[in-house]
Amino acid sequence: FKAKLTYSDGKMTLCLRAVDGKSKDNTIVREIEGDNLVQTATCNGVTAKTTFKKC
Repeated sequence: FKAKLTYSDGKMTLCLRAVDGKSKDNTIVREIEGDNLVQTATCNGVTAKTTFKKC
C-alpha cells in the first residue's frame, strides 16, 4: 500500500492505495464526536462505522 495521512476540519483521514494490483484501495476517517472516537472505513463501495467510547 501507499499511504497518505491528512488532517483537516477535525478529521484525520488515511488513504491507502494498492500498489500490487491484488489489494483494494481504502479510506479510514477518524473524528471525535463528544466523548467518542468515530472511525469510518470505506473499501470497494462498502462502509463500516465503529464508535469507541471514552472510559
